[in-house]
Amino acid sequence: MKILHICHSFYPCFASGGVVRAAYDLSKKLVEKGHDVSVYSTDGCYKRLDVKKNSPVDVAGIKTYYFRNLSNFLRWRLKIATPYYFPFVTSKEIPKFDIIHIHEHRNLLAVIVHHYAKKYGIPYVLQPHGSVWPFFAKQRLKKLFDSLWGYSILNDASKIIALNV
Repeated sequence: MKILHICHSFYPCFASGGVVRAAYDLSKKLVEKGHDVSVYSTDGCYKRLDVKKNSPVDVAGIKTYYFRNLSNFLRWRLKIATPYYFPFVTSKEIPKFDIIHIHEHRNLLAVIVHHYAKKYGIPYVLQPHGSVWPFFAKQRLKKLFDSLWGYSILNDASKIIALNV
């Protein structure tokens, strides 16, 4: 099965928290079980990751794209990803996947992936991870995001993985 994981940060940026660890460990296990796994992430961390940008690299058998953020400050401090090349690759590559796993949903990556997953009929699993970024700490901004994109991302998911209730 061809599986795509979407997350803001990925190995080796474990400083970003549990989402990175969960996506990395799950991807490694899926590769061990014989699946073709890709991860779309960004180069954002406490400092910009020193990795090849905007094209695939092998990370423990996982085809990993680290998309360059326009601003590492926005990515690290405010948790807002700005991967300018991400939409171009996503629009071409998403039809090749059997399923997508979106880690967190209140972000630009999820908005773009949701659009193309729906357009091409690719099912996706959403795992919100229970996080609320500092940018969305204010209820009005959170409600605005949800009314524009968040509810659609949630409602169109094939499955939702809840870590707690």
